[in-house]
Amino acid sequence: MSGKRQAYDIVQLLLLLYTMFSVPLQIAFSHEAPLDSLTFWVDFGVWLFFLSDLGIQMNTYYLYERTGQWVSDGKKIRSKYFRGWAIVDVAAVIPVDYILRFAINDPGPQGNSTRLLRLSRLFRYLRLLKVMSAQAWMERLNDRIQAWIG
Repeated sequence: MSGKRQAYDIVQLLLLLYTMFSVPLQIAFSHEAPLDSLTFWVDFGVWLFFLSDLGIQMNTYYLYERTGQWVSDGKKIRSKYFRGWAIVDVAAVIPVDYILRFAINDPGPQGNSTRLLRLSRLFRYLRLLKVMSAQAWMERLNDRIQAWIG
């Protein structure tokens, strides 16, 4: 695994952790970040990262475990991705909360629209399914560190 890929995976893991902590807080405290706030722009940056990740994942080589060979054929890569994580990634990257936020003109604090808006953030939790597969990534990272240490 290249250094760039390791850095990308670490950034992805950190953004998943940010999502894991920020979404429940935003839902629990009914926090709507103003468009000119740092929170809004951080969330927007996280969304952009995961949106771009869709394209990256459709073109990332993978190790075919039966043969131990890297698969570089784009058609096979996309086929595997669409059979696996694509549905989760697409569902998690659809900005449902932002769509609802701009579609609803007056979401009062007690209204159904506000509750719907808060609950729509749960779609972001779909990204956390990748954390379950992060164990394998952590094992690879541990192997790299052990090999580097000696």
